[in-house]
Amino acid sequence: MSNHDLPTQFEDEIRRAFNVPPIRSDFVARLELDLINRASQARPSGFHAFRLRPAWVLIGLVILTIAFGTLIFGPQRVYAAIQQFLGYVPGFGLVETSAPLRVLAQPVSLTQDGITVAVNQAVLTATETRIDYGVSGVPLSAYPSDERVVGCTEPPYLILPDGTRQALEAPIPPDVNEATFVLPCIFNTLPGRVPSNWQLALRFVPAPPDFTVLPVVDLTTPTLPGSPTPTLTPNSMIQGDQSPEAEVRVEKVIETGDGYIVLGTVRTSLPAGKWLEITAGPVVTDARGHNVPYAYPNDVQPPDDSMESGSIPWALQFKAQGIEFPITLEFPSSVITEIALPAPVVIPLDLGGVPQPGQTWTLNQEFTLDRFHIRLVSVTADSREGYTFLFEANDPGLYDLSVEVEGASAIGGGGGRDGSGRIGKSLSFTQRPVGHLNLRITHLWKVEATPLLSTTWTPSSVQSGARDTSSPEVCLDANTLATLPNPPSSLKGTVIVLQTHPQMQIVRADLTVAQSQILVQGSARAAVSPDGDHLAYATEEGLVIQNLASGETTVIPGQFGDSLSWSPDAQRVAGVNANGQYGIFVLRLMDHQMQQVSNLGYESIAGWSPDGRRLYYTIPGHAEGFLLRAVDLQTGITTDLFTLERSSRKAPMAVLSPDGQWIAYRGDDNRSLYLKPMNGEPARLIMAPSGIAINGLAWEKTGRFLGVSLITEEAPEGALYLISPATCEGYAIPGISGALNGIIVP
Repeated sequence: MSNHDLPTQFEDEIRRAFNVPPIRSDFVARLELDLINRASQARPSGFHAFRLRPAWVLIGLVILTIAFGTLIFGPQRVYAAIQQFLGYVPGFGLVETSAPLRVLAQPVSLTQDGITVAVNQAVLTATETRIDYGVSGVPLSAYPSDERVVGCTEPPYLILPDGTRQALEAPIPPDVNEATFVLPCIFNTLPGRVPSNWQLALRFVPAPPDFTVLPVVDLTTPTLPGSPTPTLTPNSMIQGDQSPEAEVRVEKVIETGDGYIVLGTVRTSLPAGKWLEITAGPVVTDARGHNVPYAYPNDVQPPDDSMESGSIPWALQFKAQGIEFPITLEFPSSVITEIALPAPVVIPLDLGGVPQPGQTWTLNQEFTLDRFHIRLVSVTADSREGYTFLFEANDPGLYDLSVEVEGASAIGGGGGRDGSGRIGKSLSFTQRPVGHLNLRITHLWKVEATPLLSTTWTPSSVQSGARDTSSPEVCLDANTLATLPNPPSSLKGTVIVLQTHPQMQIVRADLTVAQSQILVQGSARAAVSPDGDHLAYATEEGLVIQNLASGETTVIPGQFGDSLSWSPDAQRVAGVNANGQYGIFVLRLMDHQMQQVSNLGYESIAGWSPDGRRLYYTIPGHAEGFLLRAVDLQTGITTDLFTLERSSRKAPMAVLSPDGQWIAYRGDDNRSLYLKPMNGEPARLIMAPSGIAINGLAWEKTGRFLGVSLITEEAPEGALYLISPATCEGYAIPGISGALNGIIVP
């Protein structure tokens, strides 16, 4: 696990804000590793496009970091020297183009025991090889149940026809057009749990004439002889407001045909002991002050020299349609200063002989560090042979502090802050130290300043951004969302949302007036029956079925997981993982009989066919985006339907329309919304990137409206909207916020 893991209580806050129900720790650990596996396979190396220094911010700030930091990670590649030619290949990023490119002749896949390994694409340059591969269908049971146990980590490689073994990214000689892709084992799986030694034969051919390679225009160096003629000049970069210790630079531009990809850096010149932290994603506005919707191009990797130069790279992609240049880019930031204490502060603790996981000691011990008056509120034993320490300071300027236990070497740890002075720290050990302990604090970090960094930029040749008139228009973007009216009084109904503050609770609210009612406290995501009469949610006691009219509840004993979904006739409820077993289980409410229809453990249910015969769910796919599957509940036959193109790599939150004709899902930036026909035709973007992240999707029973909850700076729990995909009619639901669980329209 990362040494920046948050304490469990703070992890729960983050999960709730993203509408992720509480689940068992073994499931979390294995699912996390499984998703990391898939991300690493699709992009062999990871790169933070915003390179943030260690910062363990909580709740809203962590959500911003996740939404804006993790979503712009791109593959870290060997960056071509400035004298070399660069091009941009969609899906692969920046490539060196001084020699002809080669590509994979055709996708190759191999399926064994229900698991598929696929090589989807490849691009070969004179300096490197890029292989896009993925794995799908690995059951959760193949991964370690103890997060301290690590499974296979042997990386894939290539074998050339002469028997040469080379790293996956190493260049292949120009006269070699075949290779064998070898995956010794699936990342982090345990020996013997799944097939190993996967081998796929690859063949490479010259890139066809219509292969897309877009020029990359460098705004920081003169054009080299023979390079593509740029349509942008160094004058396209105009510096804006800057801090004396940092500045924003626009350094490279790619014209995409309907817009731009802009790459740059936030360059710093801070002295030792200080660093700049970008605390949120940039705010981009045009000359009229309108928000410019943008996405993070995950396939674009900024220069790899930013670590050494003290710079934070960034990359944004946006459409030119409707923009009045110049645009302004503003980066919220903080300067963090490290302070070494003259002498360690030692806090004696008596934690007993055999602490139990979850056991808490309330201490309220006070001490002073620098200008900060700090209180050690409590210590809690966790499940990782360690402790979580909760501190409170009188000043929100306290950013972090170091903790260690004398005489005990920690093997991991982490922490977080909520911006109001509360800081959580955790330490994990091979064996938990017990009894009389001394907690030492040797350093602290404080927020010294919060400069707003900005720059303006305009292209010398503005693209028209014309769209294909044969394609439906995007219904909403960040600007139009801000102008949506409230629903008319004639639109009767309610929404069901999950709120996390002041406590976790399920709330029902009216669509048109600011009236709400708490239905249940302490439970996570709920599912609304198609007739709108009942609510289903999981608790420690079992699955609860609540009558919304009377409030009466029925508890079905057992352990039930998340992703609950009602059948069209409201006679069955499906969920993921039950009674210690992995997969999707369908519960018949009449007699409580359970039917297991899958066995992976990380499925997400999208919905049912109108006749209730088929159940649809998504899993991480071996190509770009999640894979949609259907299982026939009568025959048990599972069918792979199609990939949700450009879907979120975190969780697409896919929902099937009541008529079974459309599936809506969250985009790969987590803040755009797509609608795809169930016949497999291309998806339509119906909401351009907006806010911070979508955290809930639901259809009302007629399929006229699709509900969306969107985390924004103003509504960190989720602002609520109704969208009619057929007409682009839209409304903002007043007086309520939260992660959308369901819509009830009589």
